Amino acid sequence: MSLSEDAKQQRHKERQQKVKENVDKKIANAQVEKGLLLVITGNGKGKSTSGFGTVHARSVTARNALWHNLSKAHGITANVTCSKS
Repeated sequence: MSLSEDAKQQRHKERQQKVKENVDKKIANAQVEKGLLLVITGNGKGKSTSGFGTVHARSVTARNALWHNLSKAHGITANVTCSKS
């Protein structure tokens, strides 16, 4: 017994619609905000670059806070302004 291509596509579309409805329900019920912790390890280069890139993508404010803390700890004085691009 072979299904026609149209019947297969319709069946697939119906299954995907059910999946979408379940995902939409989960999103609607998600009320808790959770933090994100990334642990970047390994030999070689790229860990700091990756970390700073992630921080920049998440929030320029976090980069400003990091700069402020580092400059304060090492006695560096500079006026640094950053804006979201």
